[in-house]
Amino acid sequence: MTQGGLSRLGPWRWVAAMAITGIVLSAAGRLRLGCYVFALSLLVAAIARVTVKSPGGLAVRRRSVDVVCYLGLAAAVALAGTLVRLDVP
Repeated sequence: MTQGGLSRLGPWRWVAAMAITGIVLSAAGRLRLGCYVFALSLLVAAIARVTVKSPGGLAVRRRSVDVVCYLGLAAAVALAGTLVRLDVP
């Protein structure tokens, strides 16, 4: 992919990097922290969708629908990370 192609993706690259970091943390045994980092990446995606004029790969539907979906998923992932029981053998 050319540099021009990467620049068109906009903030999607940073959101994807944060999401991958959350997944790697979860796989490495830091499940709660990984969930929070992943939820944070979804929150950043919602903020970027609202503020960035050309959001690149973050634009899927209308702006309002995208923001509500990103925020809802962020809340669900953070809640799941909070409620998961880590003390079960």
